[in-house]
Amino acid sequence: MNSRAPQRTTQWPHYRRILVAAVGLCLGAQVAVGQAPVDTTPRLTISGFGQADFIVDFKRNDPLWFDVNRPSRLPSGPDQFGGDGNTYVSARQSRFGVLAHLPTRRGEMMAQFSFDMFGVGPDAGQTTIRLRHAWGKWHHFGGGLLESPFMDVDVFPNILEYWGPNGMLFFRNAQIFWEPIDSGKANLRIALERPGASADVSNFADRIELQNVKPHYPLPDLSAGYKYGGKWGYVRLSGMLRDIRWVQGVHVPLDAEARPRVHELGDLLRAPAGAEVAQRGPDPDRRRPDAGALELQRQAPRRDLDRGLRRAVPQQSRPRRADGVR
Repeated sequence: MNSRAPQRTTQWPHYRRILVAAVGLCLGAQVAVGQAPVDTTPRLTISGFGQADFIVDFKRNDPLWFDVNRPSRLPSGPDQFGGDGNTYVSARQSRFGVLAHLPTRRGEMMAQFSFDMFGVGPDAGQTTIRLRHAWGKWHHFGGGLLESPFMDVDVFPNILEYWGPNGMLFFRNAQIFWEPIDSGKANLRIALERPGASADVSNFADRIELQNVKPHYPLPDLSAGYKYGGKWGYVRLSGMLRDIRWVQGVHVPLDAEARPRVHELGDLLRAPAGAEVAQRGPDPDRRRPDAGALELQRQAPRRDLDRGLRRAVPQQSRPRRADGVR
């Protein structure tokens, strides 16, 4: 019995050594993982291409939009944009852009800047710089000019035509956004966008019933989009909340400049009577504010009043005398 006791006591140190070594290895691995250096190497991607379009148009559409298929720019009548049959050569779809990445311990910083040469708006029909992207992002927050969360850019087909399918929603807008989910399978973005509304229609600003109606956007647009995908494809849900108001302005007739100024003509016609009333008032010191002006007009020679009357009344509206002289 005395010989067995020492054997039991000599085995415990081996177990203790093994246990301490295992704990030390685990702690060492955790410290190594926690102190792993973060790759902060910046990356810069430069992309772009040059494209030349050679177009033979057997018909004719708006010459400012000769290289796109926009229904609102098709002629509404024969020879509206000239004769049929035109040839165009354009490099407006050429593109250039840069994309920068900077990893940090608190998230990745990235920025994108790109442009093409397709003039729109006041530069329609020209080969000039048009900004496509100008935005930045750090961790989950970002802002700038990029695609709205309300649109789905992945449904745009790879085609040579610039404008894309008719009726497709395609809109880039200035915004600030929060992107809490951005993985390979799912993406969620919520944004406050520049308010406004637009449609692909012809110019109707010269319509009489719309000249004194102006839009008013008191709040930014709130948009959101969620996308979930896999090997089978993806589904997307998006929405937008906006406040659009229409303000009725002061109505101004189209021919306001051609009409005589009524107040000027009325002052000239009633100047003598007005001055006479001011002089005959019970209290000469309590005259109307314009009594002095009316008195001056009353004292003016008759030819000055006639000259002012001819200047105020258009030539075609003055009566003809019996001798045929206006």
